[in-house]
Amino acid sequence: MNEKLINKIIKYVESKELRVYRGYSGRAMFGRRCIGIVGDLGPAIAAAEYIKRKTGYEYSRDSMGLEYIAYFSDIGDNGE
Repeated sequence: MNEKLINKIIKYVESKELRVYRGYSGRAMFGRRCIGIVGDLGPAIAAAEYIKRKTGYEYSRDSMGLEYIAYFSDIGDNGE
């Protein structure tokens, strides 16, 4: 995957005091990994919407108990 894009996403997300989850495997991804944004629902979705507008990539979301993840299944990451 485009490491430059992933690095830009990481920099943006961290500037919003959210966390990046590298290597997330969401629903129906069958072991594929992607990049996700972890935090409270509102801020995580706002960041995901911004990235969607800038890149055109769609996102999904899941509950992680007390927090949520907005993840981009088409923006792969090797988890390292």
